[in-house]
Amino acid sequence: IAIKNNPYSIKYVTKNNRTPENLKLAVEKNGLMLKYIDNGEQFNELCTIAIHNNPLALEFVADAFHTIQLSIDATNHEKKWQGTPLKFIKEQFKTFAICKNAISNDHDVMQYVNISSNNILTTREKYDLCAHSIEQHGLTFELPSLFLTHEKKELYKLYMQRDYWSLVHIDPKFQTEEMCKNAVKQQFCLNLQYIVNKTQILCDIAVEYNVESIQFV
Repeated sequence: IAIKNNPYSIKYVTKNNRTPENLKLAVEKNGLMLKYIDNGEQFNELCTIAIHNNPLALEFVADAFHTIQLSIDATNHEKKWQGTPLKFIKEQFKTFAICKNAISNDHDVMQYVNISSNNILTTREKYDLCAHSIEQHGLTFELPSLFLTHEKKELYKLYMQRDYWSLVHIDPKFQTEEMCKNAVKQQFCLNLQYIVNKTQILCDIAVEYNVESIQFV
């Protein structure tokens, strides 16, 4: 009864009463209660129930039950959470599909994808994950050095297409003429000030769309 009313009480339940049924009841109510269940008490069904209740419970899953299927379940979860289960997924399970799902659900997960050190993703998959993150959330991470210059330009182009005020955050050496033309056409951004190579054409376009741009010519 105590667990049904307050799953946190599992922390104080004596050994004799820590039955599989009581343990499952606790994580059914709150998946994070897995924190108070020792590795030796855990079993596959228990961990699955906990993850289905709260994917962040993955942090407390014993290694023996931390499977790729559990990782998939955690990132496929339909709810949005303050935090990402990707943080707790084993490196060998960080597949393209798992990482993409995690990125779709949270804006701040690229740091846990570990693009540079991930050994199971191809270079193309790493590029596609970065592109997906930028399209979904903007540029919330530093572009990895493993990408070639033309690849970085394409990613910055995606960023500009999503947020035209973002030119201020783009390294000048990756500013293309097309990118800059589109940027200065945004009337309220005054993006001309962030362009290093201010050609006559760019200046004319900027002033045409916003006369205040004249101060940056």
